[in-house]
Amino acid sequence: MLEITNGLSDQWVLTKTKLFKKEDIIEMSLLLNVGSIKDLEKIETKTTCNEIINVKEKIDKLKEKLETHDTVRIWYSSMDSEDYNFFTFMVYVINKIKKNITIKTINVGEIPKTEKLKYGPSWSISCYSEDEIREIMKFEKQLTTEEIDDISIEWIKLENENADLRIIEKQGLKSANYKFLDDIVLEELSKCKEMDENRLIVNLMLREQENHDVGGINGQIIFQYRINELKKQNKIKVVRTRLELNAIKELEKRIVIKIAKNQINNWQNT
Repeated sequence: MLEITNGLSDQWVLTKTKLFKKEDIIEMSLLLNVGSIKDLEKIETKTTCNEIINVKEKIDKLKEKLETHDTVRIWYSSMDSEDYNFFTFMVYVINKIKKNITIKTINVGEIPKTEKLKYGPSWSISCYSEDEIREIMKFEKQLTTEEIDDISIEWIKLENENADLRIIEKQGLKSANYKFLDDIVLEELSKCKEMDENRLIVNLMLREQENHDVGGINGQIIFQYRINELKKQNKIKVVRTRLELNAIKELEKRIVIKIAKNQINNWQNT
């Protein structure tokens, strides 16, 4: 069984449990909920939110692993937009690489509360202990041929639309533009006259735990990217910067920002 995770942290969690062989775990994080997804199987690298991702290297590694595995298990959470995109693309590309392969899934965003899973569903595998992951495995699902086809069609549709964002809406994915994300950033910033930039990102991440629509695992990267873009567009102004000692007694730059005066009403009315 090939275990597929969305990122190194999830891979590390599965490895640490000792429930699986290290060589049977592969991470396939591609930051798919933001930016272009056109021709993913043909390109060498993609740059998303200023992060360079070697797509070819990851897909080539997946192809290599699939040569020796007839069954895969995709670990993800439908409460996380990046995970949902990752899951949808994985089903599509795995089926394309190796037809009729058995695809199993574990969606930690839908698991019920049990005596051993007191907190129930979550946005990430990394939230669970080894005992909880052993319990979660009881909720594994095997995808039917029809489900694989439907998921593949959904991905092809999203790829053809190739929008700025792919957000969660009514337990599915929907294409959206950057304005959707920018409005979320500006709305949160509008709650204070001015705000520390790091505090704003934390608030946006906390919002994600309730709304589960955009941001996801890589929310910090995505929100920082859009804040920087809004600065370039003069929609967010830097009030001041200062140096402060952080928790490990190192000097760290702190940036205080606010919504530009001419934008206070504009973003709400567009």
